[in-house]
Amino acid sequence: MSFRNPSLVRDKIVHVIDLPKPSLDTLSDTLERLNVNTKKLDANYELKASMPIHDYISELVNLFDDFKENNDDVNARLVYKIFSYLLLIANVQFIQVFIRQDLFLRVLDVLNVGSKKKTSYRELFSNMPKLDEGVPLNSSLATSLGEIDHLDFLKKNVITLVQKKRFLVDTLEQLTLWKHIDMVNDLQQDALLTRQLFQSLRFADAPIAQRCSIAQLLIRIFNYAQNDMADFAAATFFRIMDGIGFLDMVQQLIMDEEPEIRRSASTLFSIAIGLDLDHIQQSILQQADQPKQASHSTLLQVLLQRWVDEQEPEIEVQLYDHIQRLIGISDVRSSTRSSSKRQAIAQGKVLPIQSIFDDDPATGNLLKHFFARCASIVVQPIDNLPIEPIKDNQAVPLETTHDRAVFYTHLCQLVQTLLEQYGPRMKHVLHGSHLFEKIAQLLRSPYVEVKLHALRVFRACIGMRDNDLGRLLISQRVFSYIIWLSQEVQEDSRSTFHTEYVEFFDFILIRNMTSIITHIFEKHGDQLQPLEHLDQIKAMQVKYQQQKLRRP
Repeated sequence: MSFRNPSLVRDKIVHVIDLPKPSLDTLSDTLERLNVNTKKLDANYELKASMPIHDYISELVNLFDDFKENNDDVNARLVYKIFSYLLLIANVQFIQVFIRQDLFLRVLDVLNVGSKKKTSYRELFSNMPKLDEGVPLNSSLATSLGEIDHLDFLKKNVITLVQKKRFLVDTLEQLTLWKHIDMVNDLQQDALLTRQLFQSLRFADAPIAQRCSIAQLLIRIFNYAQNDMADFAAATFFRIMDGIGFLDMVQQLIMDEEPEIRRSASTLFSIAIGLDLDHIQQSILQQADQPKQASHSTLLQVLLQRWVDEQEPEIEVQLYDHIQRLIGISDVRSSTRSSSKRQAIAQGKVLPIQSIFDDDPATGNLLKHFFARCASIVVQPIDNLPIEPIKDNQAVPLETTHDRAVFYTHLCQLVQTLLEQYGPRMKHVLHGSHLFEKIAQLLRSPYVEVKLHALRVFRACIGMRDNDLGRLLISQRVFSYIIWLSQEVQEDSRSTFHTEYVEFFDFILIRNMTSIITHIFEKHGDQLQPLEHLDQIKAMQVKYQQQKLRRP
């Protein structure tokens, strides 16, 4: 039988290698033919054998087993060299046989002859993580999954010893890609299996090891769809998955008691956003529009609630990213698969920010839903901050852990961005009882990053040039906390915090917030004395004096 190598474009001239039937008498001849004909690795080889590939490889492996059983290391090494040449030729059909479930471990035993590792290939492979036995799989999916593991093992452990392996690596990568797409197609074509996987993952009383294995399997397949398929095909796959209940499953799992399940659900959702963000946004809007959902939470509300409650830092970071991407305030490069958008980014074009007053596309309507029903969730952790007033220019440090400090940093980033992009709406959200004073409590944090981002929130407020908002900041004693920080700032004049702190006052001057300037110097002027030498403070002082002269 004849087997061409279709893996790569090589020389047009075909070099035919006849492979005699494997036996003790033909091993040396086979090795010589392979050795002579493989000097030029970019040649186009055609292997001819007198039997099907599977039978040919099986015969070689049987010979190897006999040699090892009889301690015939010389002939066993001949078989190893034949396999090495077959790998080097990188014939797709031969490698597909190597990775078959019934042959792979035996092929590893042959290849192990050339290994310098203390642990055998068979043992290394056996120690690799495996799916829990309770994970439901159809035969096709199980076969593809096993063969992908075999290919990955070859790439990471075996071919590192092969000289001049460029074509072999490319062939293994091509085969891996095909197997990835096979797995995606197998899952989307078997709705019964997919539904069973989703239900098993949602069943809280199932063994945690089984649930985690199912989650990791789904993460693998969703990653294959995102990384290895065309945009349209990947989006189609995701919509099929959601038709079987994917987003409903994520909405439940994101609130699961097990951190590992929440982490897996968040990872799956991150991939889903990359597959079809528009579909997810539309699904949330459909939830919000359904009358029965009036008293139930939408997916966005669940994500926000989980985010403000989450104690696992890795999951908190993921959820924060999801929320930004859903409501359209994150870096567009992290949330788009659109080729037109990618091209615009590559050309340095700035994509317009979606307005909340646009009826279309979905991002605008989703922002309306956010401000109508979700923004109050963002306010919860702010409202829970204890107020400790500044007394005698001293403040009680805010008690918080490092992980919670990271959350407060993200919370301030979100509030700052919403104020900068959608100021009037966000101002209305923060108009509640002493919320600005409670944000100011974050300036008492022992973590510089928290203080820095809290200060940026107030800079965003100043940037709105809203006199009503300025009066709120004054009445809620925000500036007593900001001025109190001058003691810390003067201790390190080279820090980012020092730079932004000083620029904050310069920004007040640039925005011409006269009421705030007057308040600062009349209520807190003495506390600014350590910074009087700075040009920004001097300029504010001049502005204050000018205002006094204009008074009747």
